[in-house]
Amino acid sequence: MDTGSFSCSLSDLVSLKAERKFKFNRSPSLNQPYRPITGSFSPSRRHYFAYPCGNSIAEMVHIARSDSSTDDNVCMEFDCHETVHSLAFASHVSGQRRRSSYVGFQLFNPNQHPSIIACGLKSGKIKVFDLKTGKLVFILLDHNEVVHNLEFISDGSLLLASASRDTTVKIWDLKDDGNLIVTINTSRSVHGCSWSPQGHLLAVVTSSNVVTLYETGKYSIFRQLLGHNNSVIACTFSPDGGLLATASLDTWVIVWSVDSGSVLLSLGHLFPPPRPVLASGDNGVALTGCSFSCDGSQLTTTATDNYVRVWTLSNPSVPSSYIHLETCIYSLFSPDSNHIVALTSHGCLNFYRNLRDVPSLKHLCRVVARKHVLQPNQSLEQLSLPKCLKDYLSYKTFV
Repeated sequence: MDTGSFSCSLSDLVSLKAERKFKFNRSPSLNQPYRPITGSFSPSRRHYFAYPCGNSIAEMVHIARSDSSTDDNVCMEFDCHETVHSLAFASHVSGQRRRSSYVGFQLFNPNQHPSIIACGLKSGKIKVFDLKTGKLVFILLDHNEVVHNLEFISDGSLLLASASRDTTVKIWDLKDDGNLIVTINTSRSVHGCSWSPQGHLLAVVTSSNVVTLYETGKYSIFRQLLGHNNSVIACTFSPDGGLLATASLDTWVIVWSVDSGSVLLSLGHLFPPPRPVLASGDNGVALTGCSFSCDGSQLTTTATDNYVRVWTLSNPSVPSSYIHLETCIYSLFSPDSNHIVALTSHGCLNFYRNLRDVPSLKHLCRVVARKHVLQPNQSLEQLSLPKCLKDYLSYKTFV
């Protein structure tokens, strides 16, 4: 039987068309077709998007300008003098407590550098630049191989997690002059990591089929998730922290319940799907990333079959819309989820208008309830709530 990318006819789905296209002189390059490249929106200036160019340059572009000239939209370049593989923005929140021990003397003053960008390099170095001046602030040295992924914790405490091919995840405190807090050792090359929105969990994915959740603070294993049949490439938490999406070479994206560790949804990208015994090999289609919308009701997935799929999680049988883009390697929602940005290996940056459905009132109430009822490091099982409410808050149903 012939295999395909969708379980239904493309004529039954909505194809999104690009609103804006940028073409850059430098093109991202991938040594392996499934190796993820990460771009990022600035949390403080949401119309700014940065991405690694596949060489020593990371570029930041202004996506809201009406001028279609590429040169006018590139507002800053960061020259790292070696190949950039990952990057992440961070904004300092004044008065935010340190997550590591207090140090009385420090060279780096976050009040003088309220917005920064960190670039993960091929050698294992991490260079941190001031976003306003473009100047190098400092260099973090401890990895000895390429840094695949960087992510700052979202509470403004400038805690940075870095994932590397050297089989480690390192946690850095940039408020303490980039002090290395802890090194998490794994037995495999680390593809990615993601902080939960509350900052109490860190998800780590490697070249194995196991997804590991670590507790922030002790950095001990909180839970291991088993369900994939091949290497896991990327992971991301939903905005309320109740869901975790993981993308794998087995052609599946799995959406997990963070509270119970159970599989809630499995989104296939090859039909008929490969049998488990075959999914551990080369399936011809590989996932390179996934991204939640700002309200957690939608999920984008990027695959090497040149399609970006947009899934509505309340009706996940087929994608609600799709983007067909040759050599697409990365996609994510804009901060307001009104647009989807997609990056190709040829250096094209495309922006698409997202077709958003109005989330159900039950879903929006659940998002608000989780935010106000659950405290960091607190599980649903610790709350004195009826079972039906616990099931509702833990996403046992999406309606």
